[in-house]
Amino acid sequence: MSSPPAMRHLSAVLIVGRIEPCLAFWEARLGFLRAGEGWLDDQLGYVTLHRDGVTVMYQTRSSLLATMPALADLHLGVSVSYVTVTDIDAVAQALDGADVRVPLHKASYGAREVWACEPGGHLIAFAEAEPATAEPAPTR
Repeated sequence: MSSPPAMRHLSAVLIVGRIEPCLAFWEARLGFLRAGEGWLDDQLGYVTLHRDGVTVMYQTRSSLLATMPALADLHLGVSVSYVTVTDIDAVAQALDGADVRVPLHKASYGAREVWACEPGGHLIAFAEAEPATAEPAPTR
């Protein structure tokens, strides 16, 4: 039996009507930088944003269908992306005034999280894991 192929990276590709309204959420609020972009007519067709090893890509529906018409009958709905961070308090502060759907809280599994809806309509969950303890959690 052969081993499965190696995986290197997973990126969220968020499909939206227009990219431009979404950029401030990532660039101004969270410090992401554009790594690449492509145009379709007079608007962005796709953009790739990076920060600290995290990649987010946006593509417009019209660009997607122009390049891959076989996807025309595919339902492209809202997605949820889960981003782990090192300082959830700083992220929560950066999201002040954004469309925060679940305020900063501690989840049942120990992570501190805040969930926001970015301007394209997709949910982004930011989470900081609880620090590891010296003793393992009891098992049932």
